[in-house]
Amino acid sequence: MSLWNSLVEEYYWRAFLLGELRRWTGRALPLCVLGGALFGLHHIFALAGVLAPSVTALCVLGTMIAGGVWSWMRLRGHSIADCYVSHVIADLSVFWVGYDLITRSCP
Repeated sequence: MSLWNSLVEEYYWRAFLLGELRRWTGRALPLCVLGGALFGLHHIFALAGVLAPSVTALCVLGTMIAGGVWSWMRLRGHSIADCYVSHVIADLSVFWVGYDLITRSCP
């Protein structure tokens, strides 16, 4: 799931949408902030149904920061493959922590 999800998200958010947003402004900071904010906000729908609101907000903030960093990477000339690999690593880390939390709480 992580391999496919990361590929689709990186293609859409960094290859397509960031390119479209770049037409409005060529300035890196607003693009990174907007790219990160939009990337984080779309994760609300996946997280709000399973996490408490405060935890959802914290996770969305982390996702916004990650989206901003990946946007910055693309604007600095890194390939989609670079963003994809780091996104997969981030997803796998989150899944590992979630699995660990679930298995520790269930006897």
